[in-house]
Amino acid sequence: MKHFLKILILAVCFFNFTLSVNAKDWKFIQVTDLNYQNNPTSIENFNNLIKSINETKDLDFVVFTGDNIKKSDKSDMKDFFKKAKKINVPYYVQFGDTDCSRNALRKSDAQKLLSRNSFYRIRNLNYAVAKGNLELIFVDGTKEMVTMGGYFNKDTLNWLDKKLKSNKNKNVIIFQHFPLVELNETSMKNLYERDKYISLIEKYGNVKYVFTGHFNENRESSISNITHFVTSAASEGNSCYRVVVLKSLNNKEYDIFSQIVRF
Repeated sequence: MKHFLKILILAVCFFNFTLSVNAKDWKFIQVTDLNYQNNPTSIENFNNLIKSINETKDLDFVVFTGDNIKKSDKSDMKDFFKKAKKINVPYYVQFGDTDCSRNALRKSDAQKLLSRNSFYRIRNLNYAVAKGNLELIFVDGTKEMVTMGGYFNKDTLNWLDKKLKSNKNKNVIIFQHFPLVELNETSMKNLYERDKYISLIEKYGNVKYVFTGHFNENRESSISNITHFVTSAASEGNSCYRVVVLKSLNNKEYDIFSQIVRF
């Protein structure tokens, strides 16, 4: 009986420890539409961004959600990654419509640069990162021959479906460049397969937040219990980013707080 009680106490202690580990608060920064290019003004803006990020206390990670460079150019993208390595916490990158093009930086070359400059080998522009009971999912909406619009093709939707299904018990955060919420009369014009995409992320009930950029405005809205954040540009002349805090309520739920910071 004593032996059984010892095992029971150890099991309860382990369960409580697991809850405390999984119930971590998270703090991250979303940077979007940096539009970096190799000139003095843009370099200064990027340096100021990195300085502001590194001065942020208790930060867990940083996410870049596309249009990282002003115009598709392999040299500028290499320079972007070189500078991003100065950030003191892990950073993750997704691409936007200005980053890749058929005649400059092809998507296959962008993926190679991402893989070489990331914390682990990334084999596809659609990828996921586990953070405790969070699953960060980075969705590629770029197409080399299409500008200004999001393109979520069949392969991307199938990959996302499998990823969401395999993480049904986690809180999923999606990071991508193109918003899914209607911001103005033309914002949805070139968004391919939007309705299928919306239905998919509602399917398993585990997608909690979607963070995007593309349009130079700050917006927060909800579609079927999913909160969508659209963040304005970090490029010079605007120079802002979003700080997000996820405050753990228990092992499964969070309160979310965000604010726009100018640098």
